[in-house]
Amino acid sequence: MIVFDPLVQLTLSLGFGLLLTISGLSKLSNRESFESVLRGYDLLMEKVVPSGAVLIGGLELGLGLLWFSSSESKFVVVGSSLLLLTYALVITINLVRGRNYIDCGCSFSSLRANHNRSSSGLSFHLVYRNIVLMCFAFLTLVPVFEREFNVLDYFITFFALACSVLFYGAMSQMLVNRSTINSWRQGDA
Repeated sequence: MIVFDPLVQLTLSLGFGLLLTISGLSKLSNRESFESVLRGYDLLMEKVVPSGAVLIGGLELGLGLLWFSSSESKFVVVGSSLLLLTYALVITINLVRGRNYIDCGCSFSSLRANHNRSSSGLSFHLVYRNIVLMCFAFLTLVPVFEREFNVLDYFITFFALACSVLFYGAMSQMLVNRSTINSWRQGDA
């Protein structure tokens, strides 16, 4: 039986908590921009887009805050994984429809007022990213062995979390850059 160090579970939980809380707050505080992103997917009726934007932002925020509490971890993991799976399916549907040019809405900067300059178009890389995130979420359900945390453990958790945030941000920026370069190339053709 596989058993993890509790630092792994703590770091993953804090990481998902940060990711979903920041994402949910971003969607709720930039609701008009997020509604525009939802319209771009062309899967919701116009009259449900405003409530859909609030529901999705609220769901992300709620799940993010639950990741910090560590209670009901199975519910949080399943809820977060279903949300990520839904995003992956919606992206896949639009890619199959040939709509790779729309803003994915997953980059925090893409919800700012001038989101066209920093938006990440749809690609299967986003689908793969969500699948990898789902796998990491399920890793938090692996049993951990009991031990006391010391000061070094908290430093390790902080630096592991900081590295994870930087890595996620770098990967997101690479996807934005890839999308921008592809649009330049299509403009030249």
